[in-house]
Amino acid sequence: MNDLSSTPVERLSERQKQCLRLVYTRHSSKEIGLQLGLSFDTVDQHVKRAMRILGVSSRGEAARTLVSHEEGHPQLLGTQSEAVALEASAEEQPDKIDNQQGFLVRAFDLPPIGGPDNDLTTSRRILAISRVGFFAALLLIATIVTVQGIITLLN
Repeated sequence: MNDLSSTPVERLSERQKQCLRLVYTRHSSKEIGLQLGLSFDTVDQHVKRAMRILGVSSRGEAARTLVSHEEGHPQLLGTQSEAVALEASAEEQPDKIDNQQGFLVRAFDLPPIGGPDNDLTTSRRILAISRVGFFAALLLIATIVTVQGIITLLN
């Protein structure tokens, strides 16, 4: 399959494609390893080789390239800036989140725990921290009101 006439995506092994599909759904190497029965080091090696084959510099870009190709609108490698790719990915992500995860996860819109890279821009990072602070404040207020209510009932 390493034919020179094939596209870079077609030169990927099936295992590399499996790993990249899971990277696209924001799984860490450890999570991918558990799902595929591999060590996370092996997963990292598959992803790194795939990145070299595709000629990209990040895991996310490699995953987006594969998924874009499989969905029928191949991305021309090297012609799209990282900012444009991240923006397009951010626009597609909410539909996937709405279909797969619950209300609280959608409300927080946080990256997965344990992932090797954090793709958030500074403004998105600040927004995520603000959301956590807001929900923590709501929880604190609810706890105080509940405790005060219990104290008044006991008196």
